Amino acid sequence: MGGKWIIFTINATFAKSSFGANNYFDMARQQRQFPQGKYILRSQNKSQNYAVYLYYYWRGTHVRRSVDFYVSQKDWNQDANGGVGEFRPSYGPNYKERNAYLKELMHDIDSKIMDYLKKNEEITGEVIEAFVNGDKSALRADNGMDFIEFAKQRFIERYNAGKIGVSSRENGISYINQFAKFLKQEHRGSHGEKKELLYLGEITEQLVLDFRNWQLGNNRKVDTVNKAVQAIAGVCTYASQMKYVPIEVTLAIKDLHLSDKSLDADEITVKYLTEEELKKFVDIRETLPLLRQKEFHDMFMFSFYACGLRLIDMMTLRWVDIDFKKLYLTMSTNNNKQLQGQSVYKEPNKGSQLPFGSKMPPPKPINND
Repeated sequence: MGGKWIIFTINATFAKSSFGANNYFDMARQQRQFPQGKYILRSQNKSQNYAVYLYYYWRGTHVRRSVDFYVSQKDWNQDANGGVGEFRPSYGPNYKERNAYLKELMHDIDSKIMDYLKKNEEITGEVIEAFVNGDKSALRADNGMDFIEFAKQRFIERYNAGKIGVSSRENGISYINQFAKFLKQEHRGSHGEKKELLYLGEITEQLVLDFRNWQLGNNRKVDTVNKAVQAIAGVCTYASQMKYVPIEVTLAIKDLHLSDKSLDADEITVKYLTEEELKKFVDIRETLPLLRQKEFHDMFMFSFYACGLRLIDMMTLRWVDIDFKKLYLTMSTNNNKQLQGQSVYKEPNKGSQLPFGSKMPPPKPINND
């Protein structure tokens, strides 16, 4: 790293009126119950002057920040203010002004630490570092958590707890990714270089309404838009339980669900492939350049032709789920529940008809390797 650090050992002192008796420095165990900062000096390339740094140490984490002041060692009094340090009068006529700035800076950071500990039992070095660098997001009611990351983690936690299946987890994360794309493209976040990030507590009814309209403007189907809004509302419900989002905001977002009356006629009309269209779809497999594309095509055709599984369920299907003697398979609804023995595929009767009118040939043998 270069340079030379001068760190003076001091005894920590605490104000009983501010922190209480339980937070005193325990001389027997040599543990601080409250992090206390001080100012230290660092040499600058063999010059006579040293840079003044604000310094905190807490449970293995060293936090340093330059205050852009320089002083010779003889003009610095490290023992002043209980070891916190200050400029000596020999520094020059503005030594009082500099000392007042150092005192105010440390008081501001210590106040943030105190406010944080009023809401939380412990504080980490990362939080102290954020305060030292001017980031006070940890003092927010939502602890500065990002909405997108919180939402994704919520779907993962529900899946791990067996509350939802793989498809629900992946679909939920996909809807949250759409919301993240909206924030980034429209610069509607609460912070970030391009307003692309959103604090958890900054979610609002108007923001989700604008997201809904943005999706509709991009020709998303109403059903898809509703599912995206529902995913956000579900995350907000949990966030409200944790006191991160006001409950009235969550209820308002739930009311943004579009009714079926708003569906266009084309969207509620069931459409079928013609025999010619289906034949073209089958033949296109040989033109696909990538093996993975052909695998997706095969999975779709197997689902359509044989068992009716959704594509996401096809992707999670395992060989052990198939009973080749009885010609049926079982499929998991989530990570710890299974539809035992439910017949999803059975050997068809000879001559049974596909929707487009051709006869179904006997099933081909399946390689079980």
